[in-house]
Amino acid sequence: MPDLERPVMAVSRAVTNLVKVGRETINSSDDAILKQDMPSALVRVEGASKFLEEASGMLKVDPYSGPA
Repeated sequence: MPDLERPVMAVSRAVTNLVKVGRETINSSDDAILKQDMPSALVRVEGASKFLEEASGMLKVDPYSGPA
């Protein structure tokens, strides 16, 4: 299994940027549905990104993920 740390960190940075833009959009929007639904969606996206980081870290230290 190749080391996924660098690509996962790239995804994490992209998610951080996406969440920042999402929050700015919420703050500048008059759309009530967006203001209601977007915050929980952003929390879920952030959570998924953290799970991806954790999974990548677990794979890195898993002895069965290394070269045979």
